[in-house]
Amino acid sequence: MEAGVDSLAATELSSRLRSVTGVSLSPTLIFEYPSSRAVAMHLIEQIAAVEGVVAAAPATVVRMDEGLQLGVLGLVGRWAGGVNSCEAREQLQHACGDAMSSVPSARWVLELVLDERALSSLSEVQLQCVKHGGFVSGAERFDSRLFGISVAEVGAMDPQQRLLLEVGYGALHASARRRSLLMGSNSGVFLGIERPDWAIAQPPSARASVYAVTGDNVSAAAGRLSFVLGLHGPCSSVDTACASALSAMHGGATAVRGAECAEAVALAVSLKLVPYSTLGAASAGMLSIDGRCKTLDARANGYARSEAVGALVLRACEDVTTSALCLSGSAVRQDGRSASLTAPNGSAQRTLIQSALGRAALTPAKVECTEAHGTGTALGDPTEAGALAAVYGSAGRATPLSVGAAKANVGHSEAASGQ
Repeated sequence: MEAGVDSLAATELSSRLRSVTGVSLSPTLIFEYPSSRAVAMHLIEQIAAVEGVVAAAPATVVRMDEGLQLGVLGLVGRWAGGVNSCEAREQLQHACGDAMSSVPSARWVLELVLDERALSSLSEVQLQCVKHGGFVSGAERFDSRLFGISVAEVGAMDPQQRLLLEVGYGALHASARRRSLLMGSNSGVFLGIERPDWAIAQPPSARASVYAVTGDNVSAAAGRLSFVLGLHGPCSSVDTACASALSAMHGGATAVRGAECAEAVALAVSLKLVPYSTLGAASAGMLSIDGRCKTLDARANGYARSEAVGALVLRACEDVTTSALCLSGSAVRQDGRSASLTAPNGSAQRTLIQSALGRAALTPAKVECTEAHGTGTALGDPTEAGALAAVYGSAGRATPLSVGAAKANVGHSEAASGQ
């Protein structure tokens, strides 16, 4: 019924516009051009064609340039412990601060989530690990009016989708992009995201909603930003576990260099809404019982799960100021055959680093600092340290390599850890 009413309204509008402009218009006009600005531009083009005015030729698409320097703009992020800006996180790290905490009741209360039988089956290690984590503050807050989303739809949306709208638009705004000019632009969206907890955490009212299908769908999580802002560039979601954020950024960089889009918004998000994944990782011996990532530390006993969300914009350096941070090259590879499905592969890591350096046209000796994955596990850290030493520890190095490790401060946010 609703679709029928919309079709009748569209036909009536088309008829009225035809009577005013004298231009024959499609009855599906408002579906083909869903904003007043787009309708106006289409009318101008049609009237110009009738009057014999030649419209301006569309911009030519540049050829693929694998060596193109990309500006990294509009960095926006939120991390655990109320660290809601890049500046605040930098201050936290300089002060050797700790953003980890106990689990807030807004996420879960274990005794209310699990029944007595399930609770009694948990090991002591699981009970210790599930007490800790890093949590983004204010994740439940959202200005739905800013994005034109109804209260009913917001109630069925994964909170991660709401955060992605905020940081995605925030990154574009911070990169000097006006919202009015984004509609119809050739901007791409590349999202790193794991399987959402919302499918389990959502209340019955959300599960029964007509919006439930898109509410926890990972493809809709990326597509929603393109829809709200009217972006026509490529749009995709990728799940490569801990590497999701960096894989999304690499995908965006490849698309810009390949002239698939003029700019790319790379985003990643990870919220922990239920305890089940934490309990599973604890059972597998992956987590720290005291809820801290002790990166490159002899006391390392596993990682601590945390939340984060972040976004940035990639644009050709020739289109941005010379002071912008630039991405010279990136690479994505896989461990292949290692000791187990989740075990790291040192030789594959070395090849990955060398591949990224090659794409950036850099020699190892020119790199002065690097950010380690640094989860704080007994196997992962030594393997990574060995790969870094093999690539960067050359005799020709003039200065020592500085190695950073943010997870010691803000924990391991899995899909969003690269942010």
